[in-house]
Amino acid sequence: MGSFYPIFSLLIVTLLPNYSTSQTLTVEKSVATLPYLSCGVASVYDGDDNIFIFGGYDGVALYSDKILKYSISADNLTIVSQFPWGVGFGAVLAGRTNTSYFYIGGEDDRFKMRRDSSEIFEFNSETNAVAVVGYLPYPQFAPGAVKTDRNTGLIVLAGEWFEESGVNEILKFDMETFTLTTVGGLLADLMYFSTIRDPVTGNVWVFGVEQSSEKAITSVVVSTVLGSHRTEPEPMARFGSGLYGEPNRTETFITGSVPPVEKYNPSTNLSEVWYLNFPQIERLVSLTSDGLSCYLIGGYAQENNNETILQFNPLTHSFTSISVLGLPKNSNSIFFTSSVYARKLNRIYVIGGYLMDFADPENIHAADEILWMDLSPLQN
Repeated sequence: MGSFYPIFSLLIVTLLPNYSTSQTLTVEKSVATLPYLSCGVASVYDGDDNIFIFGGYDGVALYSDKILKYSISADNLTIVSQFPWGVGFGAVLAGRTNTSYFYIGGEDDRFKMRRDSSEIFEFNSETNAVAVVGYLPYPQFAPGAVKTDRNTGLIVLAGEWFEESGVNEILKFDMETFTLTTVGGLLADLMYFSTIRDPVTGNVWVFGVEQSSEKAITSVVVSTVLGSHRTEPEPMARFGSGLYGEPNRTETFITGSVPPVEKYNPSTNLSEVWYLNFPQIERLVSLTSDGLSCYLIGGYAQENNNETILQFNPLTHSFTSISVLGLPKNSNSIFFTSSVYARKLNRIYVIGGYLMDFADPENIHAADEILWMDLSPLQN
């Protein structure tokens, strides 16, 4: 029997000014490089000296089954574990302890074809064990995932290849019992999207590529059935079709090219869609936070891509364009990269990704570099 989950909505249209700053960040290259060209890796900082890097796709045919540990102090990489098959474009959550990490969804090559994944893996960094602990209700390329408290994460399933079937859910993931509960869905009609939690307010922000530049969903009610004990789904080809349930939707149409940015409050289940004076997002951006500001790296409008990152203030809803020296010079765009903030060093690390030259769109390739930038100039 299905249940209805009301999603309270608020549409806010505002054109806040964007700012540029005179401060400039400088990108440094780590000596260590990934053992393979890779985009779509997922990475997580352990709070101390290590960054764990999960899977990845070489941009041509191969997925990595490796879990790597990058030591910041030693500037080296070690293969510490592996998945039972190659994976990429998944999301990662830090678990209840400092040795538990969850890798969620994405793509894999388990059945010798490129397919979307529904598996939830747990990796134990103490024992290096990897195990499947659950399944998403639907396979999902590039899901969103954020940790909301010690025991709970939120997983976002929406957009991209599921536009016609209407899959659009926010799931609560209990990291102790491994159970999933549907609590809502996105209001904005997004395709590729990235999520981040603002630690000051606890709100979850979603930045993404709009399915249509002339439509935004401003209120939705999702009806779904989700069992706590789900059997493994049938394999599905990467570009295969299928019906995964249909929500009841109430839609309001607006026109305009300003991209939506969605704010979701996990405590109240209130979603707000903000139309800000924000660069158009064209591909998957990478998001990280220093605890006060959120940083967007790659994936937004090409004229801004080459030598900037964006700093977003979740309290004022404004953003600042920050000049960056040393980003890859052989491309105009970097996207499908992974970034993490290493608090102890006040650095952002950028790992792998796709590089593309807009003058030669065929010149697109994955990267093996680990880059970092010190944020201190922004705080002086």
